[in-house]
Formats: sequence, structure tokens, C-alpha cells
Amino acid sequence: MKKIGKNKFIASVLQANTLNNNGRIYSPEALKDIEKQFGELDHPMYGELGYPDSLNTTLSKVSHEVKKIFMAVNKLPRKKKKKLKKLGIYKRIKNTDKPTLYAEIELTSITKEGRLAAELIEGLVVRPRGMGTVNSKGEIQPDYRVESFDLINKKDDSFENLI
Repeated sequence: MKKIGKNKFIASVLQANTLNNNGRIYSPEALKDIEKQFGELDHPMYGELGYPDSLNTTLSKVSHEVKKIFMAVNKLPRKKKKKLKKLGIYKRIKNTDKPTLYAEIELTSITKEGRLAAELIEGLVVRPRGMGTVNSKGEIQPDYRVESFDLINKKDDSFENLI
């Protein structure tokens, strides 16, 4: 994760066409769908620390707010490229042939989980929480719906953190 302000971070969430720890593969189209779903929200998206027991977000357990979701690919619009260069992450992603989904999150200090996440942030990664069908190859299908993005202990996750 890369710090971009007080309690604000940008983190890689998913990489297209890469098998994750849950045996799932997200296509570039699936990542675009997740980005689109986030853009259509009419309310803030909050996440929790660790793997929640259900798809519902419990407000007393919220550790952060998801501010933005965006994809980075080989050919970036000039404005996105400038922003990524300013953040110091453009060089790390420009030569990849696998689109990557990124999240901008802001930790909260209101809840115990938010304060704990601030202490543990170096050992955490951001991962999606959602539901949908998966085919026999482990590929996420178009009916996938993202509910939130949670902060997970790196030791519990096999996806290599790109930031």
C-alpha cells in the first residue's frame, strides 16, 4: 500500500487473469464491471478489518471508507498517467500486460477496528467481498456483485501486493 495522505492509501486489489488465494480468476471485463458497480453507488462504501462473517458490513466494525476504485492498464489516459507518476507507482505498472484494479481507502479513527487498522496497515492488503457464480475453471462470471473491499492480513492472502 502506498500512503497518499493522512490515513489515505492506494492499494492494488486484484490483477486480471491471475489465480488468487480463493482459486478465483477475474478477467479484465470482470474488473471493469467492479469499477462500474462502484461508480454507480449512491452511498459511501465501507469496509472491515479481516474477513467478515457475512456480505453485510457492520457499521461498528468498519475500519475504512473506499473513496475510489480505478483500473490501470498499459495504455493509460494522460491524466491517470500523470496522477500515477505523481504517486510514484506508474513505473511499477506500466510494463504489465495484466490490468490491475486499485482502491483508494481512508482509514477511520472512530471505530476500534479503524484505529487497529492504522497500527497494522503495513501488514494489510485490500480485497473484494462479493458474490456471484464461478465456472469450473475458477473464472468469475458476469453476475458477480461487489459488496465492499476489506483489509486482510497479508499472511492470509497470496496475491502479491503491487504497491
